[in-house]
Amino acid sequence: MKSWHALLLVGAISLAAPSVAMAGPAPSVTAILACDRSVGAATVHVDFQVSLFNPTVVGSADLSCGPDSVSGLRTDRQKIVTTGVARWANVTTSIVVDGAGSGGCPGGGQLTFKDSCRGATLTVR
Repeated sequence: MKSWHALLLVGAISLAAPSVAMAGPAPSVTAILACDRSVGAATVHVDFQVSLFNPTVVGSADLSCGPDSVSGLRTDRQKIVTTGVARWANVTTSIVVDGAGSGGCPGGGQLTFKDSCRGATLTVR
């Protein structure tokens, strides 16, 4: 009789315990900054927000490209795990240096977001 009660107790505990295996993948975004050959260096800081009307930042990234940049790469690609679902990209810093000088194109938009500025292209998915 005692073993029957123990079996019932184990069954009740297993039904009540939450299952970790049912959790889905963490939300994430992919940010890609690509430089044309004319770009010496490009640096971008982008915040990932819940939406245009909900500016809660759920992640951010710093990207660079160009032979004179911090990374030295022609393309900088990063996958960023976010704390929530991002639907808006907000470019807060954008600096591009080319043969004509330097400038930037801060801005933002709904994901999937793509913007080109003086030979540097930022794509966020």
